[in-house]
Amino acid sequence: MKEIPASYGLLGEHLAHSWSPEIHALLGADSYALIEASFDEVDDVLTSQNWKGLNVTIPYKQKALLSANVASKAARAIGAANTLVRYGNTVFAENTDAIGFHWLLERFARFTTGLSAHDFLNKKTVLVLGATGGAGRAVSYLCTKLGAHVVGVSRSTSLFYRHSLCNDWITYQNLTENPVPDCSSRVFLIVNCTPSGMYPDCPQSPLSHGALTAFSELSGVIDLIYNPLRSGLILEAQRCGIATENGLGMLVAQAYAAHTLFQAPNAAAHATRNTIELQQIDSKKVEAIESTLAQKMQNIVLIGMPGVGKTSTAVELAKLCGRPCVDIDVAIHDETGKTSSEILRAYGETYFRDIESKITQRVGSKTGSIIACGGGVVVRDVNYDYLKQNGHLVFLDRPIEGLSIKDRPLSALYDLKEIAQRRMPLYRAWKDTYFTCTGSPLTDARALKSLFLL
Repeated sequence: MKEIPASYGLLGEHLAHSWSPEIHALLGADSYALIEASFDEVDDVLTSQNWKGLNVTIPYKQKALLSANVASKAARAIGAANTLVRYGNTVFAENTDAIGFHWLLERFARFTTGLSAHDFLNKKTVLVLGATGGAGRAVSYLCTKLGAHVVGVSRSTSLFYRHSLCNDWITYQNLTENPVPDCSSRVFLIVNCTPSGMYPDCPQSPLSHGALTAFSELSGVIDLIYNPLRSGLILEAQRCGIATENGLGMLVAQAYAAHTLFQAPNAAAHATRNTIELQQIDSKKVEAIESTLAQKMQNIVLIGMPGVGKTSTAVELAKLCGRPCVDIDVAIHDETGKTSSEILRAYGETYFRDIESKITQRVGSKTGSIIACGGGVVVRDVNYDYLKQNGHLVFLDRPIEGLSIKDRPLSALYDLKEIAQRRMPLYRAWKDTYFTCTGSPLTDARALKSLFLL
C-alpha cells in the first residue's frame, strides 16, 4: 500500500519540481505533501481513506474523475479532474484548471484590451496547442463557454483523439507544412497546453521558428508553462510584439480554488453549480503569491564589458541574498578543465563561443541564481534566449578607462574602445536594467539588492 504522508497533497508521477507545497503553505494549509505514484500504485492512493483532499496532475487526471462518485459539471464536460475532495463517503471531483485559466484570461484580457474575457474572446478564433491533454481540454472547455471558436491542434486528428470541446481540428504537420493553414488568418489567441519548452527542454517551442508571423490577426499568446518563466514560444511572441502570459498565475489561481474546496464544509454541493465562479478567488492574494514565486524563480543576470566588475558584484549580491552565484567563466572551467583564457588562446574564439553558449543554455535554464556572464556573451544571439528565459538582464556600465584587462586575452588582443564600439549596442539592446557601477562591488550589490527587493 502506498503511504499517504499528509491529509492533503499533490498526486502525480514526477513531482520533484512542483511548487504546490509552497503555494498551499502560503494559502494557509497546515499539511500538504507530494505523493509520487506509479501506474501500479495510483489506484491504491485514490481508494485510500487516509486523505481528505488531493490535487492531481499528469498523467492521472482522467483516473481521478473516474474514482469520484460526484463530479462538477465542468469536470464531467472536460473528462478530467485535477482536484478530489473527500466528504464523508463522498469523493467529489472538480477541474480547477478551468477556473484557474478563467482567472488568468480575465486578467490578460483586461490588461491588454480593457475587456472582459467573454468580450475579448466572443466569436474569436483560439488555437489550442495540445488540445487532447487534460489542460488542453480544460482550456478548450473554458474558451468555448466564452463564445470562442476553438481550433484544437494535436499530433493526430482522428476521431479517436478528438473531443467535442473543439470546433475544428488540425495537426502540427498542418502548421509546419502549410505556414498559412485555413485558420491562420483569423486566429486571435494561441494557448500552449503542451509540455514542449518546459524545463529542462528549454527554450524549445511547439511551433517552428517564425511560425507566429503567419497569424496576421494574432493578439495574444498564453503558454501554460511557468518553468521557465518565459518559454521559447513566449520569447518568440515578444519579439513579434505580441502580448504574452505564462502559466504561473493559473497555477496559483487553480490552487486557490482547490484550497477553497479543501476547506469547504460540503464540497459535494459544488456539483450542482452550473457556472465557474471567479468571485471565490481572492485576486490580490493570488497575485501576491504569484509575485513571490516569480521573484524566487527569476535569475539576476549581469552583463557588460570585460573588467566592469560582473563577477565580484555577483559574488557580493549572492551573499547578500542567500542565492547561488554562477560565474559562466567558472562553469566553463569546471566543464573543460581549462580557463576561458586558455581555451581562447589554444582553440580560438569560435570554439570558445560554442562552449560558452552550451554552458549559458544550461545555466540559464535554472532558476533563482545570480549569474555573471562573460563580456562577449552578447555576440551570439541565441544566448539572449538562454539568459532571458528566467532572467532579468542588468547591464553594468562604467567608463572604459576604469576597466581592467588583466587575464583577458580578447581585451589584450583588441583595443577596448573597439570592443566597446561593437558590444555597447548589444548590451543596451539586451538589458532590462541599466546600472552604473560605483567601483565598489559591495556597494553595487547592496544597491541591486534594494532595487530588486531581494
